[in-house]
Amino acid sequence: MTRSTVKINLEAEAILDPTIQPNTAPSFSQSNHILLTGATGFLGAFLLYELLQQTQAKIYCLVRSPNPQAALQKLRDRLRSYNIWQDAFSDRIEAIAGDLSQPLLGLTDAQFQELSDRIDTIYHNGAWVHHTSPYSLLKSTNVNGTQEVIKLACQSKTKPLHFISSISVLQPIKLSDRKLFMSKIHSTPIAFLPAAMLKANGSQNDSSRSFAIAACPFRFTVLEQLQDIARQEFLTRMISFTSSCRAAFS
Repeated sequence: MTRSTVKINLEAEAILDPTIQPNTAPSFSQSNHILLTGATGFLGAFLLYELLQQTQAKIYCLVRSPNPQAALQKLRDRLRSYNIWQDAFSDRIEAIAGDLSQPLLGLTDAQFQELSDRIDTIYHNGAWVHHTSPYSLLKSTNVNGTQEVIKLACQSKTKPLHFISSISVLQPIKLSDRKLFMSKIHSTPIAFLPAAMLKANGSQNDSSRSFAIAACPFRFTVLEQLQDIARQEFLTRMISFTSSCRAAFS
């Protein structure tokens, strides 16, 4: 019995909804209201900490949670686990209960519009990171979620959008080169299509070319006092698992 394979038109998947277009050029002046996704992840927690340390802005964190109170507690617990929480942060963090995998980020129309009116800058760091899951499972959060974030960036005033992904998005890839395209989507399924959507949107409208900025951290160099945190890296855990298997069968 052979397993059926569903072909995915990746070129079509990478095309942004044509109704999502910025109306004005973005402003890169000092931000007073910043939206951050993925703040409960490893990189996101430290990104939140740095934004709180280096800016005076209020940080709005989209967190998958049943309510804002539980979302804020989740943020506190995560930053405390890395020894970077400060009680003074509570006054500058607004936790938003939402979901990247849902339309309008899991918010109501009114909530989405209010957030769009208020936010000056977006740092999109959220993703479902799973190195063995197929594209079909990752799409709703990583691709559709990015499209909803772009929609938020374009709605009302145009907001600078900082997209954090893997270093693979820096390599020029032609969508017409299917072999290379397929190899990239298998190696970095959480990264490539959202980046392609941003690139495609930039080619459609002059005013959108500068509103999306890709930031691509590759690996973390963790300070000596944070060695425990390093164990949570995927590569570190993979090496540890491989070593354990070798020891077990030697």
